[in-house]
Formats: sequence, C-alpha cells, structure tokens
Amino acid sequence: MRAQLLGAVAALVVAALLALVAIDALRLDERVAEDDARFAAAPMTEDLWQTDEVLPLGASRALLGLDPDLDYRRAASLYTRSRPGEPTALNPRRETLRAEATRQLAVISREDPDAHRRSQAAMLLALLALGRGDLFNSAEERLQVLRGAVGNLQIAVELDPTNAEAKRNLELALSSIGEPESGATDAGGTTDTGDTAGVGRAGSGY
Repeated sequence: MRAQLLGAVAALVVAALLALVAIDALRLDERVAEDDARFAAAPMTEDLWQTDEVLPLGASRALLGLDPDLDYRRAASLYTRSRPGEPTALNPRRETLRAEATRQLAVISREDPDAHRRSQAAMLLALLALGRGDLFNSAEERLQVLRGAVGNLQIAVELDPTNAEAKRNLELALSSIGEPESGATDAGGTTDTGDTAGVGRAGSGY
C-alpha cells in the first residue's frame, strides 16, 4: 500500500514538472520569436533572448536543449553591436564588445552540437578578425591575421558545405593573400567564413 502511495505521489510530481516544462517551453518560444523580430528591426538592441522561466536554474532550457541556440543568438548580437568593419582605435567600448564576441564565438565554434551554428560562429570569428584592419601595425601582421581568417573560413565551409557566405568570404580572403582558391579545402579540418557583405549583419545564421 505504501509503495502504491509513493508511486502515485511520484507520478503526480512528474506530471507537475512536465506541466511546468510545457509552460516554460511556450514562454521561451514566444520570447525567442519576439526577440528575433526585435533584432531584425533594430540589430543594435541589447539584452535580447534573456529568459524568464518557472523552473529554476535553467532546468527547462536544459531539458529542451535550448541553451546552445540561445548562446549563438546572443553571440551574434554581440558581433553586430560591435560594428565589425568600422574603426575601433577611438572606440574602446566597441573593442570590448568585439573581444567578448570573439570569446563567445570561439567557444561556440568548438563546442556547439549543431554543425551549422559552429560554421556560422567560425565565419563570424574570421569577419571579426578581418574587421580590425585599422589596428594592424605592419604588413606582416595583416598577413598573419588574413591567414588566421582563412583558417576559420575553411573550418566554416567544412562544417557546413552549404554555407555560401563563408565560401565567398574565403575566396576574397584567399585572393587578398595571393593563394589559389583550390587550397580552400586542403587545410586539414578547416573550412571558410563568409563574405564581407555579411560583416554588418549577424543574424544570417538564424
């Protein structure tokens, strides 16, 4: 009898938890859709995709597997707000944003379980590096940065061969350092980033 009672209580607890997860899933879905729309309309908006859930400690996000997707969205927002391609020397805040975007995108490019998001992150890393041209101190430093960008772009292409933006950016980067495009996929596990037209827009991976 006691075992039956405990089983009934456990079933009620599980049902209640599942109901709370369902509520959180609905709220998260609505929040993501709303903030996606806000980002599309005003890309410089801060604090997007911040969640407010019923269950504590991000339990619902973990159960639903949403954290990697939200992390990518936030990193892409940082990328956009850092205004890649614009001068940074006289804007320390912009450089701080770029540094944080670089850190987050590097983690995503290595650890995200989704190859498409990893590809996008690798591409954005390359574009961030290429966008710091005003800080190059020498032709040698510029060449080193270009080669690093080519490596990330090659990684992006290998992770997602359909990433046309990364392929275009890879071609441009290779032409800048005078290397043949045929070498784009010969860098042992690397692919490409994305074309420089995407520098001012971080939401292309959504």
